[in-house]
Amino acid sequence: MMLSVVACASKDTGGKDSKENDGEEIIETDPAYDENVFEQDGLEDALDFKQQQVTILWTQEYARYCDDIEETNDIVNDALYKRDRRVEERINVKINNVSIPGNWNVQEEFRKTVMSSVQAKDGAYDVVTGLYSIVPSLIYDGYMTDMMELDYFDFDKPWWMKGFKDECAIDGKLFWVSGDISLLSIESIWCTAYNKNLLAELNIEDPVDVIYNGGWTIDYLTESIKNAYADKNGNSEVDDDDQFGYTVQDGPELMPYADGCGIKLTTMDEDNYPQLSINTEKAADFVTKMVDFLWKNKNVKFGLGLKPFTEGRVCFQMSQFGRAKTYTKEMDDAFGFAPLPKWDEEQENYISSVCDSLQLFGILSVCDHMDAVAAAMEAMASESYRRVSPVYYEEALKIKYSKTDDAGKMFDLIRSSLTVNFGFVYGVMLNSLNFQFRFSLDSKNSNWASTCKSNERATTVAIDKLYKTVQEDYK
Repeated sequence: MMLSVVACASKDTGGKDSKENDGEEIIETDPAYDENVFEQDGLEDALDFKQQQVTILWTQEYARYCDDIEETNDIVNDALYKRDRRVEERINVKINNVSIPGNWNVQEEFRKTVMSSVQAKDGAYDVVTGLYSIVPSLIYDGYMTDMMELDYFDFDKPWWMKGFKDECAIDGKLFWVSGDISLLSIESIWCTAYNKNLLAELNIEDPVDVIYNGGWTIDYLTESIKNAYADKNGNSEVDDDDQFGYTVQDGPELMPYADGCGIKLTTMDEDNYPQLSINTEKAADFVTKMVDFLWKNKNVKFGLGLKPFTEGRVCFQMSQFGRAKTYTKEMDDAFGFAPLPKWDEEQENYISSVCDSLQLFGILSVCDHMDAVAAAMEAMASESYRRVSPVYYEEALKIKYSKTDDAGKMFDLIRSSLTVNFGFVYGVMLNSLNFQFRFSLDSKNSNWASTCKSNERATTVAIDKLYKTVQEDYK
């Protein structure tokens, strides 16, 4: 072990062991951690893939997360650029980032491009990345690779999304992963934004202490904003120009609430087989309460964008980490972030998710240099964890994009509660399971038991089909 001598200090040494010696503290540095106490990966120093090209197909909508064209004065872009160069030098590969349109409206074209490449075995792409709602069905017909079978990956490391391997493996096979390899995994974390100035003006308590005491719940939020509405334009009508206690921008923003309240679409049984878990009394109560909150409360407005919040006319808003940049640029008022509200105070932890913005990465089955690709992906993810995410998270989110002293601590709390669920990741393939709460809330339908009953058989059949396909196509 490397030894360094420092003055006695009380701070936690993280991945380091310490000993007292004549009034000084000798820090024994664990080689599993770097100088900043970030965990190191297990890739060998002597890896050399002889300039093997690793081609990653991105969707154009998220190509900014692979911006390696040149260095700029933007700290985040420069960190991404340096990450790729560092990985190339470290294991002697050439990273080739390419992108094509791949949003919801052109998803069929995106998948056809990938499938045509695999069928032709033209080697155009090695890795494909895209949103959870678009790419998972590439599992069908053997287009993807079981990454659990490859060397160099360690999906228990902190640069891969916590719990993803155990929750999203199908019959013990893992075709998609997510984590620090894309900044979208941070930018897209759902949370609650609030206007500190407006709360003070309306004598609404800043929720920070309530949050840390475990009292930030749907009921608490509802009670806090009960007198927030104001007819700002004086037309005696509730419209977009008024003042509100809480706003939601669109349908996708209805999806994270169930996660925040600890409701899972599926749970794994003792055989690691997903079982539907939404037809419960709690889920039914949740839908009823949220329909009332969203649609029977004049203090809440659906369909408003960011402008009313940045103009100082909204107390609380469904939000994401990435919006901090917009808030900082466009707001005069101080703002803060809170977790998604819990169901009740008995719920042990706050829970966050990335929901509709979950970006997945997988390796195509016809790749003929799997070792180089696997090593490159592991290196990119670990380098992002150590050098890109901290730049964005510490320097951009907490400093550059935030005006509040407690922002950093709150960001830590929210991100540490990030969760993922099998039923959500593969939901589009499972009778649109991922959209069922959203559809009920959006249509103001409180009859959750009926919704579950009408969808249960089709969803169960879809789960069985997915497992059977994997068992047959990936023997």
